[in-house]
Amino acid sequence: MGNDNTDDFPDQTDVMILPWVSLFPGSLLPLYIFEERYRDMTQAALAGNRLFAIAHTYDDTTIAPIGGLGVIRACVMNADGTSNLVLQGLSRVEFSRFKSSPRPRANICVHRDDQENIDVRGIRGQILSNCEDLLGEGFKTPEGFTDYLRSSISDSAFTDLIASTLISDASHRRTLFETIELNTRMSLLLEMLSPTAESA
Repeated sequence: MGNDNTDDFPDQTDVMILPWVSLFPGSLLPLYIFEERYRDMTQAALAGNRLFAIAHTYDDTTIAPIGGLGVIRACVMNADGTSNLVLQGLSRVEFSRFKSSPRPRANICVHRDDQENIDVRGIRGQILSNCEDLLGEGFKTPEGFTDYLRSSISDSAFTDLIASTLISDASHRRTLFETIELNTRMSLLLEMLSPTAESA
């Protein structure tokens, strides 16, 4: 199965529930797996398509309807039954028909980033300029980050990469993650990156 092809994504998957965690498409999430239900989930994923989703919660009982589907890119099993893995985000998904036993599982509908035909060159340029200002102030990013932003990556990948790397406020990250419409997401990101955002 081609895990990076959205046409191959399943209609149902296991779900790990992590408050305040948003798995953006393209981002890497290191996880330490120790709960029994999530150990079972990891074993099932490794034996199958290596996929599961990350959901976050609004409170103790309410699971957000939009989550991130990810694929296990690396996993180390420990002698005590725990594991360390790296999950890479593939796509936003919308959850339905949750069940919690024996482990969290839900139906999913994939949100494809198919809005690349709109002209966002102006706002993309403004976002890039603000990012470069931040990096000039010493903000630490992975090697090659700026060059990658300047490359021909899609507008959605550009936006999600910045959101997952430069936006540290968890509530802001979650707002960006749950904003499906690309132009609105980019406008929000530009506002959050503005020099006055921290003092607002």
